[in-house]
Amino acid sequence: MNKVTLRILSITFILAFQLSILWGQTPEQRNALRQLSVEFEAAYTQQRSEAIRKADSLGMPVRQEFEDGTIIELQGFKNGRPVYFTTHNLEGAQVIKSADVWSGGEAGFSLSGQGQTLGMWDGGATRLTHQEFTGRVIQADDAVTISDHATHVAATMVAAGTVAAAKGMSYQANLDAYDWINDESQMATAAANGLNVSQHSYGNITGWRDSDGDWYWYGDPSISETEDYWFGFYNQRARNWDLIANNAPHYLIVKSAGNDRGNGPEPGTGHYVWIDSSWQWSTTVRDKDGGADGYDCISTNGTAKNIMTLGAVTAAGAMSNFSSWGPTDDGRIKPDIVAKG
Repeated sequence: MNKVTLRILSITFILAFQLSILWGQTPEQRNALRQLSVEFEAAYTQQRSEAIRKADSLGMPVRQEFEDGTIIELQGFKNGRPVYFTTHNLEGAQVIKSADVWSGGEAGFSLSGQGQTLGMWDGGATRLTHQEFTGRVIQADDAVTISDHATHVAATMVAAGTVAAAKGMSYQANLDAYDWINDESQMATAAANGLNVSQHSYGNITGWRDSDGDWYWYGDPSISETEDYWFGFYNQRARNWDLIANNAPHYLIVKSAGNDRGNGPEPGTGHYVWIDSSWQWSTTVRDKDGGADGYDCISTNGTAKNIMTLGAVTAAGAMSNFSSWGPTDDGRIKPDIVAKG
């Protein structure tokens, strides 16, 4: 849901709720989800503790927050290279035509979200005292570092409308908020406990990133000098999300496509690349994210098969100039759906 309206979230919520009635979890699926939760937590705990030790030894920050609201946080190392999560949706989702699905709206759904609980994973804790939440949002994990990004996304989902312009899509729904630490284990447990839909407006840093005027390239030169191979790549995290979704037929995971398309400096611009356990200066010519045509720039979890990956279009229905495009490396069409950005 990179910069897109949560109107789509309301539609997916309806679908997920209807599917839960038709194809509810079996006891075997519920047990499988709980076992996945245990396995994911054990793997993540080991991965993160090793990553923090290595980061400390290299003098690397584990978490950073920038003036523009971006959050990045180290999750581990893959083939000796740092793996970071970063927030998407920096300028916020615009709630477009949301009244259509409310009581009296043209769509005839009379939806408010009352009596339902949504899930959200993001880059930190949500400000529960926000006037728009009126006690309907809980921090379901032990996150304590307040994130403006998480608070903004939560408000877009469930803000009561105390300020009319801030009214959220499901303005009477409850929300279980989590940060992104150990997200897969928490998602599996929440799915086993009946969660119908969740929002994930974050992803791996892939390809190019501009940090305070300096360009960093997160690709692996040992695999490709010009393109980050994670674009379009179906990795273990994508598989893990598919395992969760496959065992929870009532649960729809909604994931941002990302904002990578066209990102990067002009070819030959000096930049940093991770080589031999440090960021080193390079002038190697590398492609902008998505290459010359802009395709194949959705990474990792966004390539999962059993989730809904969202991209952004303009008000006229044309593709935006930032939203990431597929296809995946195995030929599947992504994103699955788009909305006004």
